[in-house]
Amino acid sequence: QHHYTLGGPIQQSQNNIQTAHVQINKTPPPAIFHNMPSPAKSPLIVIDGANIAYNYAESLDPSSSLETNNYNQSRYNKRQPNPHGIRLAIEYFLSRKCRVTAVVPTSWYRLRPRNKNEGDAKMVTDEVDELRSLREQGFLVACPPGDDDDAYSIALARREEDRQKHKATTTAHHEDDAMMDDDEDGGLIPESLLGGFVLSNDFFHDAVRREEQARKDHHQFYSAGVSSLSGRKSSLREWLKQNRISYSFANVGQIFQGQVEMEFLPNPRHPLIECIEARHRFGSDM
Repeated sequence: QHHYTLGGPIQQSQNNIQTAHVQINKTPPPAIFHNMPSPAKSPLIVIDGANIAYNYAESLDPSSSLETNNYNQSRYNKRQPNPHGIRLAIEYFLSRKCRVTAVVPTSWYRLRPRNKNEGDAKMVTDEVDELRSLREQGFLVACPPGDDDDAYSIALARREEDRQKHKATTTAHHEDDAMMDDDEDGGLIPESLLGGFVLSNDFFHDAVRREEQARKDHHQFYSAGVSSLSGRKSSLREWLKQNRISYSFANVGQIFQGQVEMEFLPNPRHPLIECIEARHRFGSDM
């Protein structure tokens, strides 16, 4: 095991005070249990973690979002995020050779387990453990307190698209590109689908309005032929039409650890989903 040594061996100072060297072990970083595919042949899926977790919880228990009467007392049961939905989405995309990460609020890391009978919005012990597991495996991106997690999800996905475009314009052939000819799963993902995508049922209306207001406030900037202050040619509204993937969860009778487990179902008509599903079926038939 490697270590760093600060100072020297034990020495006697003039004041008769012994000082000893200090060893600081250089421990390896936490193990990442997933292997991301090469960026040269796989898109990046950025999961809107809060959107997925809350929708999965509601799919398991639709009544959790409804107002109920209990002994003539109206009571609103707050939805409680269930990160197992994030896990299902991650497993889906990894199994189809896509890179994937999920943006979640940092505050979730500080949630304490609650009793299943409590009616607050905290997670039960199993759900907290699931979240910690996802974090330890390197799947989560923490949105700082007070920040807009939607903005982080969109920025990360669009940055990936920028990288792909930059690569296409600066390099004709890259050593990773040669690997694409040897795709084990048969069939390649078109270059137009190798950028970044956001997985969410949110239409991001606030983000779109902010960009459109910025366009009005800085209209002189757009005479240069760009559609946003980010310098991109496409507006956020246009980008989301192509790069936002909606989804649902379906109960098909699956049981996991004694509990119902919903099946993750991304929009089957989205071009990326059509592509990776076709490749997945082809690989399964080989």
